[in-house]
Amino acid sequence: MSIIATAGETLNLFDYRANQFQKINDTFPESPSELKYNAVNWNHNNKAIATCGSDGYLSIFNSGGNSVICKFNIGDGPLRTLCFNNRSRYLLCGGNSKNVHLIDIKLYQTTGFLTGHNSSIFSLLCLPTGNLAVS
Repeated sequence: MSIIATAGETLNLFDYRANQFQKINDTFPESPSELKYNAVNWNHNNKAIATCGSDGYLSIFNSGGNSVICKFNIGDGPLRTLCFNNRSRYLLCGGNSKNVHLIDIKLYQTTGFLTGHNSSIFSLLCLPTGNLAVS
């Protein structure tokens, strides 16, 4: 069994078995505004799903999608991408602002920024060791 999450106007979970996809949820809320979700990412143990959107919000849901664990208003323009570090203590996100925000999940606050991009950020990746982020 493989569970796949997709982002768009809504978040969807699909179960992939025997070369077929079956939608397994109808519980995720629609995007918090009329804008769409731009990215979705599982945490390290698949217990939570993080999303970001064009409205500058970043949300973390439980894996069933029926409750919001926390929600951040980054307030720095549209967000395009996000990723958890290797143990899901930190969540990185970026977008049109050309900055990567480092959010401490335990403290529920932004703890740092990575700067130096010349254009919007469309992809982020943390190495499995957790000590390097690539954007």
